[in-house]
Amino acid sequence: LGKQNGLWTVKVSNAERISELTFEVVGKEKILTVQLDKEEPYRHGEFVTISGAGIDSEFQSAIQITSTKVFFELIPEVTNEGTFSEVWQIPENLAPGTYTVLVKDDTEDVTTNFQVIYKTES
Repeated sequence: LGKQNGLWTVKVSNAERISELTFEVVGKEKILTVQLDKEEPYRHGEFVTISGAGIDSEFQSAIQITSTKVFFELIPEVTNEGTFSEVWQIPENLAPGTYTVLVKDDTEDVTTNFQVIYKTES
């Protein structure tokens, strides 16, 4: 029956007695979240920290970074509490534009976007 929420009753009996215990199973519904370390655009070579919470640590999850032509995938290290934090370096040859970070676990997907702009010489 697994981890089903609801009201459960356990009955135990022998030739002399019957015992009954009723209890409620309430799930800890986790909400999958993702955030980046900054809101302003990133430049080539910079590091992006992708973090969040709510991943089911019993299943393999994935972080996908995509645009119309590019695809990168990271497998996050997830704590028992369902939190994660991964660092990804923006390749020097990545085209400027908008990229989507998709975090997937066994039941949910969540996304956020970021911009990559040309690196300027200082």
